[in-house]
Amino acid sequence: MLPPFWRALGYLLPNGAGTETIRRIVYFGGQGIGIHLAVIVAWAVIGALVAVLAARFHYHRALAVEYPVASRDGAQPAPAASDSALA
Repeated sequence: MLPPFWRALGYLLPNGAGTETIRRIVYFGGQGIGIHLAVIVAWAVIGALVAVLAARFHYHRALAVEYPVASRDGAQPAPAASDSALA
């Protein structure tokens, strides 16, 4: 048995929601699984959103390194080191 705080928090995490969903399907014929499925879907959507944002950040950062922008005073930035120069 978990203390009340951790028991309540467990239903908001994917593992607790998944376990409760399976338990309700097996013992109660699937009654009341909507909120638990919503928790699982919410975690999946949040995870996908974080992955997409991280990929965009990585892509834009790679572009900034490959194609640096000129500064305001008109000076050209130093060229980026290429992979062949490092070998």
